[in-house]
Amino acid sequence: MLPTAKNPTNSKFLFHGVKGKEVSFLQQKITSVFNNYGNTYGIFGPITKKVVKQCQAN
Repeated sequence: MLPTAKNPTNSKFLFHGVKGKEVSFLQQKITSVFNNYGNTYGIFGPITKKVVKQCQAN
């Protein structure tokens, strides 16, 4: 896989700013655990970042 604007580092890791179906999948999983998460729009933004950090801290 070549680097793209959606995944500039060609990384399999998800991080703030990444877009795509992998992020949507993560957001759907988060939504299944946290009912009040919000929309699954496929962009790893500040809300997704906050929830991931909270999960990693536990």
